[in-house]
Amino acid sequence: MAGTACGGMDQTISIMGKFNTAKLIDFVPTLKASDITVPDSVALVIADSLTPSAKLLTLGTRYNKRVVECRFATALLAIATSKATSFDDCTYLTLQQLQEDLGYDLAKMADLVTTHLKKGGYSIDILKREGKCEDPFLMVSKIPHISEVMAKNLTFYP
Repeated sequence: MAGTACGGMDQTISIMGKFNTAKLIDFVPTLKASDITVPDSVALVIADSLTPSAKLLTLGTRYNKRVVECRFATALLAIATSKATSFDDCTYLTLQQLQEDLGYDLAKMADLVTTHLKKGGYSIDILKREGKCEDPFLMVSKIPHISEVMAKNLTFYP
């Protein structure tokens, strides 16, 4: 959807989907769709919840905000593991990139998150301090509608 920082999952599966085949769709580093065998004992139910999601109306408070929060989390963990010294020099865009560089499995990444990311959210001042930077939003400046995310939020939940 134009303006949201969400992925193209719906569009991708509509083009690459196959009958009786599940797909693992990955966008990092490039688009890749792999066939996944679903055991005969598994039944998948796909349903429309009939719950509208006003994505364009919640750009700054939901979809694009979550992308910003994930980027903050990645940078905070990169700093905690000495893979970056600040938000300003963090080159990781996703937790997956950091995980691969660290060589961690999912359990070790979960421990890292539990150990280094605090519950209750981060104010902009805390992000500045823990991100060791003057402006935490510089690292996310290319995310669509970042000004709306900045204007509508005082707390972030990496």
